[in-house]
Amino acid sequence: MYPRELDNPIRVRPMYPPEYIQPQYVPKNNGYKNTSRTGNNKTGSPGKKERLFREYCEETTLHGLKYLVKPNRPKYERAYWLIALLVTYTLLFKTLWDQLQGYRSPVLISFEPEPTTISTLPLPAVTLCPDMQVRNSYLNLSSTLAEGHNISGKQEQLFYLATTFCGINFHEREVPNSFLPDTIVNFSLAHNTYAQCEDFIAVASLAFKRIVDPCYYFRPTFTEQGACITFNLLPDNQIYKISEEYSNKYPSATHQSQLGREAIWSPDDGYRPISKKQIRPRKDGNPPLAASDNAVAAGYIIMLQVPSLKFDEICHGGRGFHGYIHNPAEPPTSGHTYFYVAPAEELDIRVEPKVYTISRDLLTWGPSTRMCYMQYERSLAYFRFYTQRNCEQECESNFTAKVCNCVPFFRPSESAVF
Repeated sequence: MYPRELDNPIRVRPMYPPEYIQPQYVPKNNGYKNTSRTGNNKTGSPGKKERLFREYCEETTLHGLKYLVKPNRPKYERAYWLIALLVTYTLLFKTLWDQLQGYRSPVLISFEPEPTTISTLPLPAVTLCPDMQVRNSYLNLSSTLAEGHNISGKQEQLFYLATTFCGINFHEREVPNSFLPDTIVNFSLAHNTYAQCEDFIAVASLAFKRIVDPCYYFRPTFTEQGACITFNLLPDNQIYKISEEYSNKYPSATHQSQLGREAIWSPDDGYRPISKKQIRPRKDGNPPLAASDNAVAAGYIIMLQVPSLKFDEICHGGRGFHGYIHNPAEPPTSGHTYFYVAPAEELDIRVEPKVYTISRDLLTWGPSTRMCYMQYERSLAYFRFYTQRNCEQECESNFTAKVCNCVPFFRPSESAVF
């Protein structure tokens, strides 16, 4: 550049329009003051809060908000989206509130992250009740009904008990509605002793291995179907609170119940750490049997038979078997899993166990908070183990005893628990 050109004035032309020039800040009171205006409410330009709200609605991922601030939208469309959003978020907050209310209780049901082997669980108890309940050698029910023989005393008690089992009703004369405990015991032993069991059980196997002398492990029980036999049930003295007077008066009632055996399992604690847990029945063993680690092999196979010539067909009229699958610590009831095996038919039953455990941290909470009772917190009058089914049985017994002044023969009572 030549010296004479320096004498001419130099003009500076801005590269951006005036409105894009950065505002100038001048220090004041150790701070900065903005000399430009970002909006003018008097002229109708949007303020800072309004611009931030509009920008949020346009950029947010929450569906529907952008339709409220988009320009050139008709009023009815904005009203629709406003109502839809209000309803949606109201339901959302209501659901969240309900969830928060649920967290006030410390009890939560969740799936165990670690699998549990089935060998820690007992095999279920199986109860079989034949349709034919009255043996001809014990009581000729058809002849007695047809000829109308005059019977009295203990024979009359047995006759009416047999008709009760068979569902035969009398309308023309008085029928006793209660039976002595020894009458029920004698009736049961006449049908469910070791010798009579062999009439029903032809072959039994466990885990594909035949059980030698299977009737040794079946014990007599009662259900609403009548006299039955049960496999893998705990002994009487481990299920019921049997009094010494009852055991001495009716020793034959608990002949096959294996009284005095070691208690190796309980519903709350499972199998004891130092216990003789067995997966195969043994005459010197302690029930209940444990399941095998092989789920396929952990099963029963029972072949049944009915000697129809030894029974009176007037009782129920069928030749099949009613059955129940239940907890070894619970006597069979109608509330358990029920099945029926008809003659000349094969029935396959698959059992999937459900185990509910409780965290040790919840043991310090009260029953009303955790919504369940532990074994040591609730005591039953007739049963040693507090379970839902046992509690229901005892409640039914107490209710019928209070209202009707009697208890069904298949329910526990004060006079007898067998």
